[in-house]
Amino acid sequence: MPIKASTFLVALSSSALALLALPAAASTGTAVSTPPAVTLSAGGSDSFSYRASPGPEVDHLHVYVDGEQVGQTRQLQGHFTLQGLDLPAGQHTVCVDAANRAHIQTGAKACVNVHIG
Repeated sequence: MPIKASTFLVALSSSALALLALPAAASTGTAVSTPPAVTLSAGGSDSFSYRASPGPEVDHLHVYVDGEQVGQTRQLQGHFTLQGLDLPAGQHTVCVDAANRAHIQTGAKACVNVHIG
């Protein structure tokens, strides 16, 4: 069955949490370049929390279910559900990856496997 991206985008945009703060300098006073990182955790079969480190490489996040992009968000921390995506029962893989302004993936990605129904 096809995934309904419009419903998923509404679920993503409804969460507005503070951005994750990272240290900006080492003890020597020089700037530290922190590579982008993404974490994703399942709170149930259809509920997820995500967090990405902010930085010059990370502009927004792409969200995928079973390899198909179902949404994107500029919120680097929040939660979403798969409600309304009309997924069949069984195993599914949910991934979040960080992208730059040109929608090029930065290499920071997190995935979880979930069982629906």
